[in-house]
Amino acid sequence: MGLFDKKFCDICGEKIGLLGNRKLEDGNLCKDCAKKLSPFFDERRHSTIEDIKRQLEYREQNKSAVAAFRTTNSFECAYGYKLLFDTGAGNFMLQQTSDLVKENPDVVSISSVTGCFLDIDEKKTEIMRENADGTKVSYTPRRYSYEYDFYIRVTVNHPYFDEIKIKLNKSTVDGDSRAAYENYRTNGEQIRAALLGNAYSPGQNYAQPAAFGGQPVGFAQPGVFVQQQGFAQQNAHAPQQGLPQQGFAPQQVYPQQGFAPQQGFPQQNSFAPGQGYPQPTGYAPQQGYPQQQGFAPGQGYPQQGFQQSYAQPAQNAAPSFCPNCGAKMTPDASGKCPYCGGRVI
Repeated sequence: MGLFDKKFCDICGEKIGLLGNRKLEDGNLCKDCAKKLSPFFDERRHSTIEDIKRQLEYREQNKSAVAAFRTTNSFECAYGYKLLFDTGAGNFMLQQTSDLVKENPDVVSISSVTGCFLDIDEKKTEIMRENADGTKVSYTPRRYSYEYDFYIRVTVNHPYFDEIKIKLNKSTVDGDSRAAYENYRTNGEQIRAALLGNAYSPGQNYAQPAAFGGQPVGFAQPGVFVQQQGFAQQNAHAPQQGLPQQGFAPQQVYPQQGFAPQQGFPQQNSFAPGQGYPQPTGYAPQQGYPQQQGFAPGQGYPQQGFQQSYAQPAQNAAPSFCPNCGAKMTPDASGKCPYCGGRVI
């Protein structure tokens, strides 16, 4: 058979025009039949005639699913696409045109989603300066400009395709536009939560690219702008709870150094150490907690370097709490604590 011999579609039987043939593994497919296939399908050349016929049967059945689709929420995407959700039926579809009957977008069950990823593509370009002779040289340190594109990549368990990739931003996002960057990143998080059947939780497990001081998605970040939950942070403006931080007011749960510590853990070099741990020598303690050197301690918490806000007990007066065991007591006739036997007078 010659190169320019007439060919016929093995699906519909129509004559295939010049440059209109779509090769199959064991036959030919016209461009009109090819348009009816799923837009996410990319294995045509490795498909048989029977494979294509089965997919076209599925595509006909999909029209009924499109007609029954009831949109409960949607997201605007690039190239005029909309990602639509029917949460009542547990389905989603990616729509491009207003003519759903003609377009026949694949209705996909949310339960078939096996993974969902927010991919942030970064383009990094060095900024140069000109010398007096007009030659371009690098700054010291080097400077860069950044541009970003945002994609949702969905992996699915489906007979005719296994991945759907959706671009979110209509135009490239400049690295200097933090507001635009955060907007698309937030949209990506919301879509990801919806596709995974989870409730949306802002800022969870998404990191900042380099122009915003971070690393690719899914890694702990050195701090800039807004850090995410769930990872240890360094030198950030607003660290999150749950892990130790450096350089800012520490959170509860872990012992800290150098700032106002939390209760329940021993402290080092702090202004106001927490409860429950003995302190070096000082004045008469209050309510069972010995004090460090400094001024008159406050009630229940040892203090350093601050003026007492109420009167000191007399140095030789009988304390109401035992300095040895901390128990509230009245000394016996011999001046000893009735609980531990330690001398208090």
